Amino acid sequence: MSQDIVSVLALFDEDGSDVLKNYRKLFEGISNLNYLPHLTLALYDRPINMEELDKWVDDFCENHHKFTIKLMAVGSFNESNIFILPGVSSKLQEFYNDFHKKFTDKCRSFFRPSDNEWIPHIGLYYTNIVEGKKRFPMLMDVFKPSECMIHRIRISMKSEEGYVIVSEKELSSF
Repeated sequence: MSQDIVSVLALFDEDGSDVLKNYRKLFEGISNLNYLPHLTLALYDRPINMEELDKWVDDFCENHHKFTIKLMAVGSFNESNIFILPGVSSKLQEFYNDFHKKFTDKCRSFFRPSDNEWIPHIGLYYTNIVEGKKRFPMLMDVFKPSECMIHRIRISMKSEEGYVIVSEKELSSF
């Protein structure tokens, strides 16, 4: 039995999600991504105190405003994980660092600020390298820098049965 994974995701407004979903359409038929476009803030292996994490996310959302990020470029990890890179503004970096003021010791290393390994990205699809090499140039041909707003945070849990939404909170309004 695999270990459960808890993810904390920054989600986008409807317009931003629609832009990202349109890029994802380039990969229909080769990728099984049916989740909302998102930017992963943290991944945790269980056990983690879900009640305390949920309270932290609630407090965090009350004290942080919705904000806009710029979608700047496309990229890939090992040619099979294709994504869009947001510009790492001081606002996005502050948002990320503030989130990690708690539970950092439980977070997977790739997402810890102290390890300087976090590469903010919005995954479009994951497939084999052959398909990735074919589809990446298609995305580069149509990609245009744009903006979208981060407006809520979702906690979800992945297990062998799939993803379950634990909670979702709206960030404060301006």
